[in-house]
Amino acid sequence: MLAAAMMVVDILVGVVFRHWFERMDDGEMGKENYIGHQVDEDILVFGSSRAEYHYDTKVISELSGRSCYNCGASGNGIILAYGRLLMALQHHRPQLIIYDVNPEFDVLESDNHRSLAQMKIHTETDGLEEVYRDVDALEPFKMLSNMYRFNSNFIHNPLCLFKSAPDRWKPDENHGAVLQKGAFDPMKVREETAPPPFVADSLKLSYVRKFVNLAKGSRLVFVASPKWYAPVDSLRYQPIKDICREMGVEYLDFTTSSKYIHNNELFVDGVHLNAKGAAEFSQDLMKTLTSKNHGEE
Repeated sequence: MLAAAMMVVDILVGVVFRHWFERMDDGEMGKENYIGHQVDEDILVFGSSRAEYHYDTKVISELSGRSCYNCGASGNGIILAYGRLLMALQHHRPQLIIYDVNPEFDVLESDNHRSLAQMKIHTETDGLEEVYRDVDALEPFKMLSNMYRFNSNFIHNPLCLFKSAPDRWKPDENHGAVLQKGAFDPMKVREETAPPPFVADSLKLSYVRKFVNLAKGSRLVFVASPKWYAPVDSLRYQPIKDICREMGVEYLDFTTSSKYIHNNELFVDGVHLNAKGAAEFSQDLMKTLTSKNHGEE
């Protein structure tokens, strides 16, 4: 009886939370819902918080004459990005895909379970089960439970229906971008003086390759966006550079640009641009992409 009751509860949880999720159109869950079912912009941006903060979609749209949506996710990298691109491609093929490289989430060895948290509710997407299995062989079996799939949203999910999201999270206003308005905080800078040691994560790098293959049919550009401090961690970017060179993918490096290094007016901390910096960088990026286009003609 207890097992039957648990099964009924699990089914009801799935029905209720699926209904809630599909009604959301703002906040983080609204963004997740939009990417999974509606995104149709010409230009899509992927990556971590550096992708969310650094790419001003309005500036990119104005300069390119194309629509743009920011699919970045704070605290996540290539594995979630692969899943999000997989979901987007179920209904739309963008003209241009920009991937912001962050070694912490795209190269370095770490626990990859975090990448699955936002994908768990999209079990209907073909190909995602392979991602779950690559991260954890037991994950596809856990996904059979609705309570497990929605366990991180039991409070956040329904609250989104009754509490409006901050302006920065409204997809119709910032198109997925999170633009930082705060002043530079020197206490959040950890400037390194020597190249830090690292261990590359073979699973992450395998998903960089999978992302490249999945993006075929669109123009794909990997971008190392600016940092406040002078670069000493170039070796951490090298595995991505090697893959780009091997697979014929464009790679643009802005980490050595003197315009941004130690420029307090353009950053909120050592690794994140503020809204002004995002607008400046988005202009510089589009000018570079345009000049490369003209150079290839």
